[in-house]
Amino acid sequence: MEKALDQGAAVAALLEPQHRTLTRAWICLVGQPELLPRPTGGVTVVGIDHLGDAVRTLPPVLEPSLVGAIHHYLGVQPGHSSDQPRATPVEAACTDREGTSCTATS
Repeated sequence: MEKALDQGAAVAALLEPQHRTLTRAWICLVGQPELLPRPTGGVTVVGIDHLGDAVRTLPPVLEPSLVGAIHHYLGVQPGHSSDQPRATPVEAACTDREGTSCTATS
């Protein structure tokens, strides 16, 4: 849990002050896909089968265009080694197994 919290804090430190408090630490357990979201010590632990639904139930706090801007900003930070664009966690969680996307609002 501590490493997830540290990673969340590292991402938050890269954001503008008004966005830092919106950062949340999550651990997705692929080996326990049926696990329902469970807050534990400041980290939400969830099985992969419930990740998309868990993200979709979050209250909207950012406009979708801002999510994209933050994703772009984080993608150009040092340590981002891939030349290929990555899906944001919200984008990844908002695409179900059939490839259907949801509206990214948080």
